[in-house]
Amino acid sequence: MSVWLLSHLKDSPGNRIFSEEGARRGHPVLAVDAATLAWRCGQRGCDFPLAGGPPRIVFPRMGSSASESQLYSVLAAESAGWDVVNRYAALKVCRDKAQTYLRLQAAGVPFPDTMWLGGDWTWQQVLDQCGPPPHIVKLATGTKGQGVLLSESRRSLLSIVETLRCLGAPVLVQRFLTIVPGCDTRLLVVGGKVRGAATRQAQSPEEFRSNLHLGGSAQIIEPESRQVQIAEDAVRCLGLEVAGVDLLEAESGPVVIEVNGSPGLEASPFFVKHIWDYLEPRIG
Repeated sequence: MSVWLLSHLKDSPGNRIFSEEGARRGHPVLAVDAATLAWRCGQRGCDFPLAGGPPRIVFPRMGSSASESQLYSVLAAESAGWDVVNRYAALKVCRDKAQTYLRLQAAGVPFPDTMWLGGDWTWQQVLDQCGPPPHIVKLATGTKGQGVLLSESRRSLLSIVETLRCLGAPVLVQRFLTIVPGCDTRLLVVGGKVRGAATRQAQSPEEFRSNLHLGGSAQIIEPESRQVQIAEDAVRCLGLEVAGVDLLEAESGPVVIEVNGSPGLEASPFFVKHIWDYLEPRIG
């Protein structure tokens, strides 16, 4: 089998689209369940004794909903000497928004002012760092719009943050950008270059999240040069080969709100073709 699609998702439309494109090109894709995969590691190396022969390439689709133990299978595939796109270290960083923002800041990539709320904080500190309400409250991990909440007042911010902290969840607070409510731009970056882009619009005026999994819609666009530069810089500093970069339009220009090492592929099969164009020469 030439390609492993390593994923924890059993019924993913993106996985199906990826596999169908591989079959069309003559590259059979084996869907490998990261939750049940067995691997062996010893002084002579790492292998997968129950999975048959080695693949030419391993393509993980493992977002923030994958467990840490499932993500280890990506590292095991690397330890076996296989060609893995994306690699464990890059996926690990992208699963944590705090790590992502810290990397972006070090690389000079713009993103919304963000405050990590530790044990001691005051309302005035949030105002000083992130501006007046509304605010976006995020869990450090989350995907598909989950773990992202809108706080429209001091009272709601206090309630949301305290609830999340009681659950033991790290909390990030950002300024809410309202230039184009409920709309963002997703850019697909493959091999260091933007290969496609789409605007995403929330399902209704009441919904501030534009994720397709939450009923949002997408339209293919030609991105602006500044958007392209920011997306490519973001992916480069995080060490990803294939990624989705989500941008919002702020008063100062585009800013990164998320970088996803396992981007959704439902927006357009056109995106999947670019991924396969990148992988195919490495399969041989």
